[in-house]
Amino acid sequence: GRGLENSESALLALQRKSGVVSDAISGEAIKKSPDSSAGDVLRRVTGITLVGGRFIFVRGLGERYSNTILNDSVIPSPEPDKRIVPLDLFPAGVIKNIRVIKTASAEDSAEFSGGIVKIETKEYPDTLSLSVSLGVGKNTQVAGHKFKTFDTGEMNNNFGLVSKKQELPDMISGLPKAIPFVEGDRFGGIPTNLMKVGALSFNQEWSPKEEDSPFNKSFSISAGNSFKTEKWGRFGILAGTTYNRSYNYREEANARFQASNPISIYLKDSNMLRPLNQNNLKIYGEEVLWGNNLNLAYEPKIGQQFFIKTLYSVQSDKIVREGDGANYIDNFNFKSTNLNFISRTIFNNTLGGEHEVRAFSARPHKVEWNVNYALAERDEPDARNQAWSQGGTDLANGYRRLGNNPDGTRYFRALRILSEANL
Repeated sequence: GRGLENSESALLALQRKSGVVSDAISGEAIKKSPDSSAGDVLRRVTGITLVGGRFIFVRGLGERYSNTILNDSVIPSPEPDKRIVPLDLFPAGVIKNIRVIKTASAEDSAEFSGGIVKIETKEYPDTLSLSVSLGVGKNTQVAGHKFKTFDTGEMNNNFGLVSKKQELPDMISGLPKAIPFVEGDRFGGIPTNLMKVGALSFNQEWSPKEEDSPFNKSFSISAGNSFKTEKWGRFGILAGTTYNRSYNYREEANARFQASNPISIYLKDSNMLRPLNQNNLKIYGEEVLWGNNLNLAYEPKIGQQFFIKTLYSVQSDKIVREGDGANYIDNFNFKSTNLNFISRTIFNNTLGGEHEVRAFSARPHKVEWNVNYALAERDEPDARNQAWSQGGTDLANGYRRLGNNPDGTRYFRALRILSEANL
């Protein structure tokens, strides 16, 4: 039954009997681990490499060679340049088990050469069940340091969603998509008054704010039960939510060099490296992972089941990048600031059934079916960039605004992918 499929021994037995090479992690093992997402869980699987905490390499093959299946249905990815779904979008608290299929089989899609990641969400329990957990922690890279972030306006960001303050202003979004270009006009045909008023309608916060180093925090709550009636059979329900908010800080540095005199190896300084440029980055990151699941089931009699499984998951990154460095070719120093917020959401709704059919033998055959609706969205609102330079006569006067691209630019990007009626 449902409990057996969630146990370690049942998954090991399934691996032994299976005609494909696979690895699996049960809900029992997930519950005992500190993992917060499916990506963290898969770190423990043999032959799996996790890149960036969200994309997997199976047997050394990149993420574009793998596929993700949720409750036996293929779901779209919110990443525009990736086939596989980011695995940090699935909170560990809603997962029943995870299997990684590494070889082809007749029952699975052939759209992979690396592996298929099969994620199954929890089902309703046989008896009343209530689970609550709270967690708090601190990243040693953040602790003791001032943390930089930016205000996004509303409670929505606390749950990884885009707030009204971050959206494109109505005045701008209402403009026609094609504006006739006027040659010689300063703004290419857009009225000057509209340019002035339109600029003021945007969020005017360009610089990050500094605050005390925050604590990581998490909580989850899940409740479920089943009700058996003599006339109508058994009804089951499971509802849960899980939330994780974490902070990180890292520093990056990169530089480019060129041989001082690559033309001749006989010159005295031909084995010296001349610096071309250098760039140092301080990156402050805040990640929110919020997942919700609701599963309803109906068993009119033993061996016959109908179910609806719903998952709504949000993952967001709020990032502040501060850079400084030097361009030794043109002899100037530079600084930059970037404020970026990315929200990814997945909504998946599956209607399905499992039926035991006895035909031509005493041993029952199992028939499974499902119809799926999935929606993946990626929203990157109001990414802001600033840049300063210092060189020549500016060395004594400090940094000046660059005054052209990328200084003073802001970007809005959105992606929506819909997948319906996968039978």
